[in-house]
Amino acid sequence: TDFDGWIASAGYNDDATLADALARFRHAGGKRAIVTNVQIGEDPGPGIERLQVLAEMGFDDAVAFDLAFTPERAELIRAAIERPSSIEQK
Repeated sequence: TDFDGWIASAGYNDDATLADALARFRHAGGKRAIVTNVQIGEDPGPGIERLQVLAEMGFDDAVAFDLAFTPERAELIRAAIERPSSIEQK
């Protein structure tokens, strides 16, 4: 079976559960993995740290929701976690 993509939710799963599921997905030949529902609270620090952990874990993309959104905060968060894509462009 080929798996091109997978979407996981960080909303109700802890990092250990996500890491285990991501490892199974990759072992099955999965390519692009996206994690959603990453909450950024009033203090963006913990949310940014979680995004960094998820990136280090191997997720290719993340969808976060900021409870105190402003365009300036979005740029701050983006700058804190920006990294080159780990997916080879074809």
